[in-house]
Amino acid sequence: MQRRTILSLSAVATLLTGTVATAQIGQGRLRTEDGVTVQVVGRVRSADQNSFTLVANGMTFEVRANRREVIGNQDLRNGFRVRVYGDLTQANRIDADQVMVVSRDRDDGPGGNRPGGRARTLSGTVRSVSQTENFMTLNAAAGNLRVEWDRDTEFTRNGQRSTPRDFRVGDTVRVVGTRTGLSAVKARRVIVGGQAGWVNGGVGEILSLDKRANEMEVDFDGDVWTVKLVNARITQGGRRVEIDDLRLDQDVRVSGTARGNKTVEATEVAFVGRGSGR
Repeated sequence: MQRRTILSLSAVATLLTGTVATAQIGQGRLRTEDGVTVQVVGRVRSADQNSFTLVANGMTFEVRANRREVIGNQDLRNGFRVRVYGDLTQANRIDADQVMVVSRDRDDGPGGNRPGGRARTLSGTVRSVSQTENFMTLNAAAGNLRVEWDRDTEFTRNGQRSTPRDFRVGDTVRVVGTRTGLSAVKARRVIVGGQAGWVNGGVGEILSLDKRANEMEVDFDGDVWTVKLVNARITQGGRRVEIDDLRLDQDVRVSGTARGNKTVEATEVAFVGRGSGR
């Protein structure tokens, strides 16, 4: 059986500069005694039916990927951030075994002001609240911001479940939501008090999902943690489901134990939001 080595992007860069003795680049072809498997995270460019260009830290790769077997039902588009596992068969070519979408946010610039995309965490001071029209106005760093909510929006005050009526003018709040315009946000969660980051039973948004490693990255109000799923019970509406049912951008409630730097060994992961049964 052929022994295989998984290389990170930094190791790939070292290999391609010719400093790895076990590999040679000749006429654009990579030759190794062992199979070389790489893991590269970057942005999709020029996607077509069975291949796309991957740009990662100034390096460009042609990725060959059979969509049905490798990408599955993921909607892969230009600008998406993806993690690619596969064989480096040439200096700039990867034959993919698996492609995972890390983020569907196609805004490469700072600030995240493009409407749509994945959820953002914003903060500001409440200037006004309209209980009848379901919105509040915040004085944020970029100016006044309209924050709208619906029946699926979760409100938290000092770590406890709350309601819009508990929020007052002058409160400093954090809002997790999706921009619907340059000065408007549709809120998923509105929080006052406490610290960003995971607490036992905390709710966050799935940013990336690695089914091979049984782990995912979850954004807890602007602080990203790694959640280990090996011993986790995954539920939706009280019913047990599988890791294959988890999706990027899904809100989940994570219970477990903190292990090391921003890592959670989860005992339970529960779907939160529309259709979750909460």
